[in-house]
Amino acid sequence: PAQRRAHERSADDGPESPGRPTHVRNAVLAAFAGGAILSYLLRVSVAAAATTIQADLHVSNLEMGDILSAFFVGYLWVQIPAGWLGHRLGARLALTIMGLSWAVAMAVTATAQTPLVLYCSRVALGAGQAGLFAVTIMAIRDWFPASRRGMTSATITSCRSVGALLANGLTVRLMVPFGWRGTFLIYSG
Repeated sequence: PAQRRAHERSADDGPESPGRPTHVRNAVLAAFAGGAILSYLLRVSVAAAATTIQADLHVSNLEMGDILSAFFVGYLWVQIPAGWLGHRLGARLALTIMGLSWAVAMAVTATAQTPLVLYCSRVALGAGQAGLFAVTIMAIRDWFPASRRGMTSATITSCRSVGALLANGLTVRLMVPFGWRGTFLIYSG
């Protein structure tokens, strides 16, 4: 019975079960935190540039509302398939594919010449981000002991707010020297 409890405890605690942070775990947490910041920065930045985009592409308020909502169309329809794909491919490969898809979607946003292309790029960004948090949760389970998962999840969740906060101030400041297209190309990089 004592061995069984020890085995169950180590299975719950995950890798390197004492729960002490390692440099690798800290790097993994930093990568997850950076991904959360970037995901919300990309998600919210178009709203900060909306009036400039409207003037440049001759987009009506109604069309801009659709464009701002387009992210959630892709996000809604792809969340479950993206979570499944993350489970099948593993977190490392799935998160890499997602990150590359965000970069492409933001590059398309930056180069859009019509409201339709802008709308489609936002749907693509939503689709690319749809599995992010499901796959991140899966990776947290694999990388962090149970005793550290709450703090790890809270850190990542807090970073989402940091990304949203940065999106407004940073986007407006970058638009002064680079314009909205240049700013979104920087974000895609």
